[in-house]
Amino acid sequence: SVLIKHVSRQLLTYLGIALAILANALCTQYVDYETTLGLRLLAGLGSGFYTAVAVAGLGACSKPREAFNWMLLAFAISQFLELQLIPLLSMNGIYIFFILTYVVTLPFVRLIPTVDLTTIELPEEPSDSQRPTAVAWVGIAAIVISYINIGAYWANIELAAEAAGLDGQWAGQVISWSVLLSFFGCFGAMYVLKKFDHDRPLLLTHCAGSIHLIDYLTLFGRGQIDRVETIRELDPAHPFFTHKAVHFDSGDIGIYTALWNAPGPWSVRVTTQSRMLEMRPLEQLEEQLFPSKARQPVPLSGDDSICKPGLLRQASQLVDAISGNPHQLPNMTAYLKTHHLVEMLYPQSLEV
Repeated sequence: SVLIKHVSRQLLTYLGIALAILANALCTQYVDYETTLGLRLLAGLGSGFYTAVAVAGLGACSKPREAFNWMLLAFAISQFLELQLIPLLSMNGIYIFFILTYVVTLPFVRLIPTVDLTTIELPEEPSDSQRPTAVAWVGIAAIVISYINIGAYWANIELAAEAAGLDGQWAGQVISWSVLLSFFGCFGAMYVLKKFDHDRPLLLTHCAGSIHLIDYLTLFGRGQIDRVETIRELDPAHPFFTHKAVHFDSGDIGIYTALWNAPGPWSVRVTTQSRMLEMRPLEQLEEQLFPSKARQPVPLSGDDSICKPGLLRQASQLVDAISGNPHQLPNMTAYLKTHHLVEMLYPQSLEV
């Protein structure tokens, strides 16, 4: 990523291929640990050059999100084929297989642009739209750690299965087909991106994350929802703030405020003429009685002090429902009521 701004991308690709082929070829001749470790590091360096140019090329294309989804699609298929093929090969066969995967790409290196894009003057972006470099490096570090974690998981799951008395070959097949299932996830992501663009699915994700708060409106609001008054609508292209009033036919009014890209942890407040209750993370409930100006904490019950407040009751209600006993879990009618309210609060979801 440092050299790619100053060195020809074709040269970096050829260098990466040369290092990877040389290291894998030498691995067929040396078997001692220290030499093999050094050669694998050299092969990883070559692969890093190769991959950095590929990722930079995908990011510079006219449709980078679609390009990266095609890359993930190819990655899922290649992983499936590797998991099927590599167990059938010897160690030298694996090294030769790695060499061949680089050799077959040599004719395509000439298609990589040779223009030095760093010499092209581009208009400077406003400082507030530029992403901090530290955040980018944190993201890269997270990706590296994730891939290390995935690699360790795949490397040990088959051994763990054999240690537990299971068929290791069967476990390997389960891993292979599980990897292939990501093929369908890539297609699903591509469909969403092409049809809806990225802002609206992001908006729907935020809406889904706040459903448990919207539930409070239908829980405490008496009667049926009469109308939703928009005080400020959310802009999907620049999500920041939305503010709406939910009117019930009983006369109750629920005020819904949601913030994105801004500080503001969740809170729920219920107010009557004589009493105000407010709950904030982590399920801390406070009470204020009229005409007092002071708030007093509401002590937790025995069950709620043992575990997360409300969790034990939910679990016991679920056990009752499964056992066929009377319970108070929400039914489909309650779900549809909340779902209808979500559509009224976020009309953008109807466009999706």
